[in-house]
Amino acid sequence: MLSKAFFLSALVAYASADCYMHMPRGSNNRQKTEDNNPEVENNNRLFDSQNNNDGGYDLASGETNAKYPARYYTGSALTVQWSSQHACGKESWIHCQFVLQYMCDESCTSNDPQACRVRDGASNDRIQYDDGDKDTTNDESDNVNYGLHESWYSYNACHRRERNKGLFIADRVENNNLNGRDARYTRQNNNANRRGLECPEERDYYPYWAPSEWKDLAVLVDDASRCDYYYETTQNTNPRYHCVDPLDNIGTPARPRVQWPITEPMCTSQMDNTDGRQYEWAKVDAHFGDRADLLAQATPPATSAHPNEPFWGAGNRETRRECVEM
Repeated sequence: MLSKAFFLSALVAYASADCYMHMPRGSNNRQKTEDNNPEVENNNRLFDSQNNNDGGYDLASGETNAKYPARYYTGSALTVQWSSQHACGKESWIHCQFVLQYMCDESCTSNDPQACRVRDGASNDRIQYDDGDKDTTNDESDNVNYGLHESWYSYNACHRRERNKGLFIADRVENNNLNGRDARYTRQNNNANRRGLECPEERDYYPYWAPSEWKDLAVLVDDASRCDYYYETTQNTNPRYHCVDPLDNIGTPARPRVQWPITEPMCTSQMDNTDGRQYEWAKVDAHFGDRADLLAQATPPATSAHPNEPFWGAGNRETRRECVEM
């Protein structure tokens, strides 16, 4: 099935899981491909793309057949197109939804790609992370050779946070093959396999209850009654909370280390084992402010040509940021 959405774009990188992005071009985890081997070199490079072999667009390829990334003028109107690998349609036995998200690097203020955290990288290799040490403070995300979406801090929080035990996990408990307790382990990812610095629990469940670096662009649904639910739960206009040690700062920029509990009562009843510091149930502001305030300031967007399709307004050159869309 080919699906479409319309929005204004200044995106420079694209990612998609279990589907082919056609416009704008989707990477399918590609960075560069050898001329004599068209298949994806590393389907764990940035995110869980489900591989799809020959799908996706390279950032660059061999010297004799260089491919250059598409670029768009600020304010360009793009029609987004993709092919879904799984069923989606009007049949009553099919339930589906598409979540369109994007991420911008707020620290990216120059044309120097090395100044930006969100980046394509120059290698097909997956970024480094010490999967065996959740207490690590070794942030290797500044190595620009590796492509990067989520921050090191985000993945370390996933590593340190308890998985949500209220989720459906089918026969994983019965067969004793959900192999861990933190948020890297899900029914779909029972061995905590790592793809880039993507948090498996956040990837597999939406809307996510812990803070996320991804911003929602649109949720396409086959049941319009779900719209109010997503509107009332999106982190775009609703804050998130997580458990932190307020005096134990890690990462760049420094932020408080995330702790195990995922509920406020469990968080505030626990203390650091070293010196007895009490943990804090910390608020992370909504991405775009309070929902009621935004509604009061809103003006109708100029979308009369595409009244039923989502859009995104591009920024200007002075507020340039590197962005990726999922």
